[in-house]
Amino acid sequence: MVALLTQDPRMSERSPSHTLIALIPALLAVAIGWGGLHGAFVRDDLDYVSGNPHVVCGVSPWVAWNSPFQPLKSLGLWRPLATVSLALDAKIAHSTGDPSTTWPFHLTNLLLAGIAAGATALLALRLGVSSVGSVIAGAAVALHPARTEAVLWISGRAECLMTAAVLATLLLAFRPSNLRRDLTLAVLTFLACSSKEQAFVLPMLVALLPFDSSRERIRAMAPVVLATSVTFTWRTLVVGGPGLADGMSVLPGVGFVERIPYGLAFLGDYLLSAFGSTLISEYDEPRSAPSGSSFLSQVGILSLFLAIAVLVAGKARGYWKKGLSASDDTAPNRAAEFGVWLFIVPLLPVLNVLMRTGEHFAERFLALPLCGFAIHYCGLLFRETRSQPTSVIRRYAIPFAATILLIACGSAFQRRIDDWASPDAVVAALMRDTPNSASATFLASAQALEPAESGRNRNPAAGREYLRLTLERHPQHIGARTALALLDAQEAERTGDQLKLRQTRLFLEETLAMAPACDQIRGALGLVAKAQGDNKTAIAMLEAELTRMPAHLAWALPLAELLDGQGDRLGAASVRQRVERAMRNQWRIEPGFAPVAASYVWALAEPLGQPLEALDVLNASLKAAEVPNMRTQLEGLRTALRDRGSLPR
Repeated sequence: MVALLTQDPRMSERSPSHTLIALIPALLAVAIGWGGLHGAFVRDDLDYVSGNPHVVCGVSPWVAWNSPFQPLKSLGLWRPLATVSLALDAKIAHSTGDPSTTWPFHLTNLLLAGIAAGATALLALRLGVSSVGSVIAGAAVALHPARTEAVLWISGRAECLMTAAVLATLLLAFRPSNLRRDLTLAVLTFLACSSKEQAFVLPMLVALLPFDSSRERIRAMAPVVLATSVTFTWRTLVVGGPGLADGMSVLPGVGFVERIPYGLAFLGDYLLSAFGSTLISEYDEPRSAPSGSSFLSQVGILSLFLAIAVLVAGKARGYWKKGLSASDDTAPNRAAEFGVWLFIVPLLPVLNVLMRTGEHFAERFLALPLCGFAIHYCGLLFRETRSQPTSVIRRYAIPFAATILLIACGSAFQRRIDDWASPDAVVAALMRDTPNSASATFLASAQALEPAESGRNRNPAAGREYLRLTLERHPQHIGARTALALLDAQEAERTGDQLKLRQTRLFLEETLAMAPACDQIRGALGLVAKAQGDNKTAIAMLEAELTRMPAHLAWALPLAELLDGQGDRLGAASVRQRVERAMRNQWRIEPGFAPVAASYVWALAEPLGQPLEALDVLNASLKAAEVPNMRTQLEGLRTALRDRGSLPR
């Protein structure tokens, strides 16, 4: 692979083995993350990995490429290569016999991180960085603490795959054009875009590569543009156009022009993180457009960064004409210039300007941009020259200072390994790093309010206090407002406190006005109205929520109960049928997936009153379940339901 990507007569003859230049950073990447090999499933892993039937039960590539990333939810994500990769790891994990095994997932992430670090070194070398500088660029990517989220979090698989595939594409684009090169470029582009949406900027990155001539650029771009177009069309057919539904995206109600200052501020924050500022795993919803000294300082730093690149590029007169053929004294600093584009361009889709995503800021989005950051600065400091003698400072002082910085990066990376060891560790790290953020306390409240069957003790009092702190820090936090209102409504209904129910309803109505497209607010408002005896409002709200989330029993069962109470037995039966149909559709995605099968069996056996149908589904699920712990869960459910008389013996 190294020979395929780097064989080029224009590479420096004085360079040591390309394999060695790539291998040193790759080994560093694997070694630095080895301590996180047994980290647990955390955060999104519960949705995308352990809660994803296509991962847990295995899926064929054809099904993966024709399904959303999480087939049980309409998230607007399509990452089939990540799905197949995670499913292969799941098979290895299942073969150990321990359902909590995670090391195969982490090992694959580490290997992909090693590939990215090695490819960064090779790309830097190809762009004119010296051998030492190229190794340092790769090592910086391997050791930078901002990459811990992508590498140590199993759900960072998409970023790891995308980064490796994009860098391989950029390297291969420099090879002389022929059928084999062009086909491989198309395949790599297809795989990159099938890993994560950030890769759809590949045509722009290839266009910005410093080729010798426009003809070479066009020949490299053609297969990349074609593969990107095919992949984007395929993705659109499966999950629809880019972006998320209004209820799931950030900055609701903020128009395109208004989002521009947000995007600049977010870009400044990514740059600050690359420079080693405080690393964060969550980002509070901005209360207003960024302004003042903080915003200006961030844009100022970004402007300085861009100005350096412009000055470097300006030294090379006639860049597009001379390119690599210019003499050493006049050739543009290709590494410094392209490094800027490799930092900025992959961030364009996630700045919430061109389209709104589901997150304001995420460290893992830096997985690829950090490669450009490292190439840029190593290009400035370690440019390969032949006509000028190497000074003592360039030969010894700069490499020494760079080594000290790499040691500091590695130390920070090591300290963050434990932060991803468990869900509790993630919350503790967030509370430590951003103690005054609303996101920290909201995540802590979710941990405290988890259901008892998750293996932890629920602590409603602590959860309520964390939600209160969240709203003190961010009064418009929609998730915290909804969760706190539900807790208040449950308590008020239990005690018969009508005043508190009225206050809770007003609170939820204000919340719905803030975010009319957000999920679950109407459902919560419907439950409060039901407790007040306002059946008309309750039915309307629960019906609206059930339309959006048809398999959600928390809305369906109260709605059916209300309709029954009004004598509308046909309406109640219709609600139950809709729920059963939605749950059956989810179950059919993978009958052997215990979480969905168990929920469906329980709903049929008890709330829906269809024990014989429940037994049929249970038997079919046991027959389809190939993973031992899935069968164990289903057999435990059968025993429990039979003991309660809900299933025939």
